[in-house]
Amino acid sequence: MLAADNNNNNNIWIFLFILLLIAAFLTVNPIATVACISVIPFFLLLWRKPEPPILFVGLLYQWVAVSIKLLYSDIYDLDFDNFHVFAEDIYTAYALSLLGLVVLTVSIITVLHKPKALSEADEKNFVSYNITRLVLIYISFSTFVTLLGSSFLSFGGLAQVTYAFTLLKWSFFILLFITIAKSESKKNYLILISIIILEVLIGFAAYFSSFKEILFFSFIGAATVIRKIKLSKLIPLAFLGYIVFSLGVLWTAIKSDYRMFLSGGERQQIVTVSREDALDYFFKLASEVPDETIAKARFELVNRISYIDFFSGAIAYVPERLPHENGKVWFSAITHVFKPRIFFPDKEAIDDSKHLNKYTGLSVATGEMGASFSLGYMADSYIDFGPVFMFIPLALMGLLIGGIYRYFLKNAYNVTWGYALIAPLFYFVGTYEIASIKLVGNLIMYFMVFYLLNKFIVPKLDLYLKKN
Repeated sequence: MLAADNNNNNNIWIFLFILLLIAAFLTVNPIATVACISVIPFFLLLWRKPEPPILFVGLLYQWVAVSIKLLYSDIYDLDFDNFHVFAEDIYTAYALSLLGLVVLTVSIITVLHKPKALSEADEKNFVSYNITRLVLIYISFSTFVTLLGSSFLSFGGLAQVTYAFTLLKWSFFILLFITIAKSESKKNYLILISIIILEVLIGFAAYFSSFKEILFFSFIGAATVIRKIKLSKLIPLAFLGYIVFSLGVLWTAIKSDYRMFLSGGERQQIVTVSREDALDYFFKLASEVPDETIAKARFELVNRISYIDFFSGAIAYVPERLPHENGKVWFSAITHVFKPRIFFPDKEAIDDSKHLNKYTGLSVATGEMGASFSLGYMADSYIDFGPVFMFIPLALMGLLIGGIYRYFLKNAYNVTWGYALIAPLFYFVGTYEIASIKLVGNLIMYFMVFYLLNKFIVPKLDLYLKKN
């Protein structure tokens, strides 16, 4: 009976995939859209029940960053290359990005263990935690992270360590989400929903909206507790994705006026009003947005999410005006993290915009002007090794990500904490635009910090959370 259900489920997925391919052929950009749809099955290999789909959601979000303009142009019957500054190289950037994501996915898979079903003892462990204490820990740590904000950037050599430590917030959230979901208590569900709504509101009260993170991890949590990947179970997850996009459109429509209010009329990234006044003004603006502004904001959001224009610019500039670096960029990314500023006080500060300007010939605002635009790790690979050998560092990065994922699942204090400790990996597999120097540094620092947490802090936390 179980085998029959699995076969029926697989048949449904195959039917949907074929249907999508047929629809892709009928779009205004048929070849590009077929290529876009064809890579999705690779990402699905990373949805490994019963583990949290951290890797799947992360790679899928990168796919969105690469493909969203193409899908938007298909919906509105527009030519894909009309969206882009470097239109002549946009198809090359698009193809290399899709292939790069496939290489990254395959290399991750090669080092992963076969997923194991949860034992009865594992299931009991999930519901053995004191939810009241878990809620208090999450709220306390979330408050700490909110108050810290971006001030950790002023910590000098400890900035990366502090950033990695703040990611523990999402470990606590995943632990809380799964524990509450498995408790099947309506009262506990109400607590979880209240926390999510509160986090969204707090995110809107900040100068830089941070509401989407809680929704992404809620998606991951919900996908984790789904027993089987069925079409009917994916509808609520798809609805959650629609909510994230709709909130993004709303934020895009009002953020200019809203930020001016937050900063007290100053063009600075500061908040000068109370959280209550900020939310009151936010809801006032949100209730008055005209339809034409929403339509404009939707296009602007699509343009912002998409991140292959700079890659296209790098292809136009390198090697025609600047030669390939033959590994210099990735070598700098690797060595940078092993040069603590306390021992190397002259270590150059990371300025993403200067790096972008150098390899595209553009003149975007730099860190000295209070702005930052990243070229992205995929473009860095192209700059170093060209369109063929650029996939070598991507494959190695996939091995590193997969190795860290496997290590924490295998060596965590228990399965529950294994699921929690891998949650922050979303930040490293879900960011297409992150520069290689930041990707390598933050990933290594995350592993080091969470290794120490798992060894010395988690056992004590686990004991505390299980006390009645």
